[in-house]
Amino acid sequence: MSREAGFTGTRGGLKVAQADALREVLQGVTRLHHGDCVGADAEAYAMARQQGTPTEGHPPSNYGLRAFTMNDRDHLPAPYLVRNRAIVDATDELIACPGKMQENVRSGTWATIRHARATGKPITIIWPTGEVRLEIAEP
Repeated sequence: MSREAGFTGTRGGLKVAQADALREVLQGVTRLHHGDCVGADAEAYAMARQQGTPTEGHPPSNYGLRAFTMNDRDHLPAPYLVRNRAIVDATDELIACPGKMQENVRSGTWATIRHARATGKPITIIWPTGEVRLEIAEP
């Protein structure tokens, strides 16, 4: 069974507990779509590659924070919010690693989570503490 997952996370990088939990959550993912930015995107990309999981990059048009990962497929660069929506729209589920324990209105990670919620996609949130919470939309 195919399990294509989108990933979103903080450019500040993963906390140790988040990284440990993410390795487990990535088990069984058949393709990982990510935003190709420094920090959590680059770390998730590296974990997926270590597990032999194909990756697709959705790079930002602003190259200042781009990680330039070597993916199986790269999409055309797009503005942050556009590419975040594209990651959600191209996948079956979203894996999110926010930088803080509460929602932040001006966060790309949280904007991506909100879009996934609006589209009814399952979301796995891995908090900085390593706690994993699965959100499944009500029908």
